[in-house]
Amino acid sequence: MKIVLFRVDANKRLGTGHLSRCLTLAIVLRTFNVKSYFLIKKDNDAIEFIRNSGFELFTLPNNLSEKNELSELVKLHSYIKYKCLIMDSMRERSRNFFTAINKLCKTVVIDSEAHKSNLNADLIIWPDIKEFYPKETMTNTPNRLLVGTRYMPLRNIPKKNIRNIPNSILVSMGGTDKRQLSEKIVRSFIKSKRKFKMKIIIGKYFKDSKRIYDKIKDDPRFTVMTNVKSLISLMQECEIGIFTYGITTYESLMVGLPSLIISHSKSNHCAAQKLSRYECIHYLGYYKSINFQKIPNLVFELINNRMKYENLAKKGRSLVDGKGSERLAKEVIRLLN
Repeated sequence: MKIVLFRVDANKRLGTGHLSRCLTLAIVLRTFNVKSYFLIKKDNDAIEFIRNSGFELFTLPNNLSEKNELSELVKLHSYIKYKCLIMDSMRERSRNFFTAINKLCKTVVIDSEAHKSNLNADLIIWPDIKEFYPKETMTNTPNRLLVGTRYMPLRNIPKKNIRNIPNSILVSMGGTDKRQLSEKIVRSFIKSKRKFKMKIIIGKYFKDSKRIYDKIKDDPRFTVMTNVKSLISLMQECEIGIFTYGITTYESLMVGLPSLIISHSKSNHCAAQKLSRYECIHYLGYYKSINFQKIPNLVFELINNRMKYENLAKKGRSLVDGKGSERLAKEVIRLLN
């Protein structure tokens, strides 16, 4: 049995998106008789997430230099003999790091930021739309580079594909929601006199969920959901989504769920703007510039505009086909062989 090691982190600052897609890839690799371990900086929620997914893990101290992390990777290699190190983070690794680790095993980087030094890996995956990345790098990279949403590792779509709840809205502001966007959305809909059903996902790292519970109280239009392993089945039950830009956005495209997207960082703002040019999302903008009181009307206008609604769904499904995990797993197997 071949062994791979995933190096990825999840915490209140980073959220769970990177870890989630690595777990998805590890699940697919298991079908190819590949055993996956995880190496993360210590975080109790992330540890629980990995163990509940059926994988073994090792932890690192939170404040660790690249040099010391490399030493830990060398020690771990002598213990579990991993043949490939798969790294997924916003972190840039130095050339010296890759020179050392490439002597031990093959290296794969899943990198949405297109860091230049990460191009020293044996296999580089840029899983977003091609417009995110520098064109000259795509043509001048000596190692294997896979670019585009074809390589976005997402969970497979369940067989059912029926939305049977009219005016149903799914709200997910990520694993942390450090900007308290869920609360702002709830507050705007409370004032609406329209009939709707809203499911609000509370992530692992939410701080102020009690304030959301207090606001909706006995209003039957709202349902708060916690410990949700996958949003995909919920997306299939709902008519429209409101999400922050990230992995969830691409899951909604795969499912064909028309969605309103909010960015909570400047980098996500630029990315969401580029994605919106594909006419597959309704981009609301950077959170600081959004008038949240207008969101309910925008939601119902989109639901009632069936031509635009169906166009968003069609464009989303054409952009993200949901087979990225299988493609990446086969590329990892090719590298191991």
